[in-house]
Amino acid sequence: MWRRAVCLLLAGFFFSLGALGVILPGLPTTPFLLLTSYFLARSSPRWHAALLRSRWFGPVLRDWQEQGGVRPGVKLWATGVVVLAVSAMLVFSSFPLPARAGAALLAGVGLVVVWRLPKASNPANSVVLDQNCLSAVDSSPVADCSALMDHDTLVDCSPVTSESGSRTTV
Repeated sequence: MWRRAVCLLLAGFFFSLGALGVILPGLPTTPFLLLTSYFLARSSPRWHAALLRSRWFGPVLRDWQEQGGVRPGVKLWATGVVVLAVSAMLVFSSFPLPARAGAALLAGVGLVVVWRLPKASNPANSVVLDQNCLSAVDSSPVADCSALMDHDTLVDCSPVTSESGSRTTV
């Protein structure tokens, strides 16, 4: 019980740091989101699934879990945001020069972290779970869905279109 509470607290802490990293150029987002995902997976499968379904954070986390890396486009986007934010800070900020230089240095460190993350190998493969539990490669039904979840395989619980055309969520 206490282990779950500690994991939830750590997940909340790292999620907060990751959310701050979206708007602060010197603070990387991805490592904190990976830690958030790690702790949620061990404390709240429901919240972990919600994080993986998130429009903003889900794709990066699914790429990491499925392919062990980050797509180059995400790295480019992160670089662009950091460069724009740091440039704006350097031009428009009234902070003293040492503070601006320190922020630019931290942003550079953040970019090094982002670019050193492994590249996602094949973002097209994913494991999808619907009422029948489908496999990753050929979408054939899998007899035991728990086997997928017990082996650290990502199960994507995003909405799935059924044969009748209606969208369902598991």
